[in-house]
Amino acid sequence: MNWLYYLGIALFAVGILGFAFYFYKYYSLLKEKHREHAHHESDKHLSDKKKKLVAKSFACLAIALIGLLLTAFAPPESALAAPAVGGDLSALLARGKIIEEKTETYVNRLTPIKCLGQEDVVYWRELKVFNTTTKDASGNTKTTFYSTITLNIQNVGPNKLSDVTLLEKIPDSIARVPEDITEFSITPKRVVKGSVVVEWLFSYVEPGEKKQVSYTVEKRLDASALNDFGAPEVVAQAIEGPTAPSVAPEQPAAAGMDYTIIGLVIVVVTILALLYAFVLKKKD
Repeated sequence: MNWLYYLGIALFAVGILGFAFYFYKYYSLLKEKHREHAHHESDKHLSDKKKKLVAKSFACLAIALIGLLLTAFAPPESALAAPAVGGDLSALLARGKIIEEKTETYVNRLTPIKCLGQEDVVYWRELKVFNTTTKDASGNTKTTFYSTITLNIQNVGPNKLSDVTLLEKIPDSIARVPEDITEFSITPKRVVKGSVVVEWLFSYVEPGEKKQVSYTVEKRLDASALNDFGAPEVVAQAIEGPTAPSVAPEQPAAAGMDYTIIGLVIVVVTILALLYAFVLKKKD
């Protein structure tokens, strides 16, 4: 669970409710302006009450905005923590015995979305099944099977592809929930909540260049498991010609900020500012 995301929602709800409550109290106080002498309240006392209500209103507004920003930095999809990359499992598999190995002997051609002409990508998968042996503190031996699936994509077109998204739908026969995946070779941008659809992002793929991602499950698969897969989705947001200047080495992709949330913050602030101006006008 992404606790930051849900904390943001909670703060936003509390902030908006608090702002509405104190705003109503402030507006009610203005309506009582003509009866202030009946209540024997001085102008200074009323002014102090108004200032406190305004301060509380904007404090609640600040809480709501903080909540919105938290949801922007931690969208629900990104909250689903991906399994670790590398580490103890990689070392264990390196010591394990490969009992089955299968590489698809054919490649499938894709035309990435937003790519035109000869901008093509081919893909193929590989399967390795490991038999590992470990001992617990009591000296008991345990045998565990792991299967690693590697997805390869290659740009066979003449142009460089930029901002390339790779989506892999993992069949239920391999993983039913994201937690079934014990390890990724490259941390994905996200694992779509409610399914096992994994998304990776590459800053570019040069002509002839191959990109490779893999993931491991604690399961003994056989070569037929590769038949359960469909075609991955490859989306290139931009194409650069063969003469395009070289770029810096690829860096791990970071999840982007949701600018929809930022826009919503601006809209909320504008509406609340107009409401405040309306109250001041009524006061005058």
